[in-house]
Amino acid sequence: MKKMFLPILLTLTFSYSSVVELTDKSYKHTLKENKKTIVMFYASWCGACRSMKPDYINISKAFVDGKVKFTMVNVDDNRELTKKHNIKSIPTTIVFKRDQEVSRHVGSLEKDEIINMLGYKIKKVNNEF
Repeated sequence: MKKMFLPILLTLTFSYSSVVELTDKSYKHTLKENKKTIVMFYASWCGACRSMKPDYINISKAFVDGKVKFTMVNVDDNRELTKKHNIKSIPTTIVFKRDQEVSRHVGSLEKDEIINMLGYKIKKVNNEF
């Protein structure tokens, strides 16, 4: 598998978010519509989820070209999806190709781990992404 280098400047601030909140109803359509989708299952009361969310959102802004769709699912509001994907602990992050799960991580992720889950390598410049 050929890995691509993804230089990212995560210190920029953008006025919009490229993360889509999925629901039990919108989930299936979103997965089929996008070649690659990453889903972060979270809860508003989860400390690890709150600490991971800013990095997740910042990384999503580097993928505005549509190669990866960044999404989130609130486990408290979407129990059907939570049960379907056997989510027992949060945060849980899953990468799908179309509607097939290709990787899963349970627990909080750092910036580089999120990018690596997607199959990209990080090119560091002056110890920054």
